[in-house]
Amino acid sequence: NSIIIDDFLGKIYFSNDPMKFLGYNVEYFYKEEEDSNTVYYIEPLETKNEIIFASSSDIDSFDIDSMKLNYEADGKLKSKVIPQEASVIYNGKLTINYFYTENGEQKSIFDMENGDIKLIDNDGDGKIEVVNVTSYENYFVSGVNTHKKEIYDRYDANKNFSYENSDDPDMSWVLTDKEGNVADFSKIAEKSILSIAMSEDGTIMRGVVSTDSVSGTVTGTRVKYGDTIIEVDGKEYVVSKSFLKTEKLPSIDMKVTLYLDYTGKAGAVITETSTSGYAFVIKKIYDDVENKYSLKLLTSDGTKKDFPFARSAKLDGQKYDESGI
Repeated sequence: NSIIIDDFLGKIYFSNDPMKFLGYNVEYFYKEEEDSNTVYYIEPLETKNEIIFASSSDIDSFDIDSMKLNYEADGKLKSKVIPQEASVIYNGKLTINYFYTENGEQKSIFDMENGDIKLIDNDGDGKIEVVNVTSYENYFVSGVNTHKKEIYDRYDANKNFSYENSDDPDMSWVLTDKEGNVADFSKIAEKSILSIAMSEDGTIMRGVVSTDSVSGTVTGTRVKYGDTIIEVDGKEYVVSKSFLKTEKLPSIDMKVTLYLDYTGKAGAVITETSTSGYAFVIKKIYDDVENKYSLKLLTSDGTKKDFPFARSAKLDGQKYDESGI
C-alpha cells in the first residue's frame, strides 16, 4: 500500500491510482498518523501534465534507431520521439529493454494485445519525461486450484496463471477488484475475467478481477479503428485480442453473454444454445485453419445460419465427435 511522491512516503488503501498515475505531477492530501502518513486524495495537476494516450489498437510501430513511436490519433498516423533520457516504465517497473522474443519472433513492448501507452510531459516543458506502458493479458476463469494456487483459462489449457509466489517478500503482487479492494484468491469465481499486468522480471504484478457481464442478441460485428467490435442489442463492445487468438465471434442474431474485463472489453463471449427447434442441413463445413466444424442450416423460419459444434455433439441420441460429424 506504499506510495512515493518525490521524497514523500505514505500509504494509500483500496486504490489503483498509484499505478494509474505513475509519472504524473500530482496534488495529494494526507494525514500524519502514528506509524505512517495516510493519503486520502490524489489527482494529477491539470496545469503541469500533458498526456498523449494511445490504446493497444492505436499503436502502429516503434523504431529503435530513431526512438520514434508511430500511432494513430483522430484517424491520422502520428509519431513521437521518445527522448533518450525519458523514463520508460513497463507494467510498474523501469526498463531499458524495449524488445523481447516470443516464440522465436522479436516483439516490442509498445506492441501489445491489450493495454495502453501514456507519453507524459509532467513539467510543462514540451518534452516527454515518462513513458508509462501497461500491457495486460486476460484470463477467462474456468476454475481455481487453491492448493496449487493456480487459475485455469477456459479457452487455452496451456495458459494457466500461477499465484504460488505471491507471498514472497521480494514480490509486489496484488489482486484487486475494479474498485481497488484486495481480492481473495480462493474466492475468484468461474467466468470472472482476470486481467494480469506483469513486469518483465515477474517481481511486480497487478491483477484486476471483473465479474461484469451483459447478455443480449448480436446485432453486428465489425473492425473499427483497429479494434474488433461486437454489437449486442445495438451497443458496441471492443473485443479483447486475448479472446480472438483462440475463438471466433458468434453470428448475427445469436443470443450471447459477454464477460467484460475491468476496462469494459469483452474478454469472453458465450453463446446461448437453443433448447429446441429444427432445420434442414444444407452442408457440413470444416475450417482446416481453426480445426472446427459447423453445419449450414436452413431453419424453419426460412433463414440460413451456421451452427458451430463443440468437439462433440449429440444428434438423435447418438454422440459424434469432430470428423464423425
